Amino acid sequence: FRFTSPEIERMAQMEHHRWAEALRREGWTYAPGARDEAHKTHPALLPWDQLSEADREKNRVAARELPTFLARAGFEVRRR
Repeated sequence: FRFTSPEIERMAQMEHHRWAEALRREGWTYAPGARDEAHKTHPALLPWDQLSEADREKNRVAARELPTFLARAGFEVRRR
């Protein structure tokens, strides 16, 4: 199974939003530079359209790999 490019893009955006909200609930905020666990700051806590292409691609890779990950757990993706 392979997702279409628009599906990958949408899922990548959704995953970034989910991840960012989870970190914000834990008290993390945006700051440029390196991730700082002591101060709970992260450079990727930005809206999708402000992320670097490299950070966007990390989310796309995760979306592309989802069918393989699910297959390893005994599941499969099917279209309705």
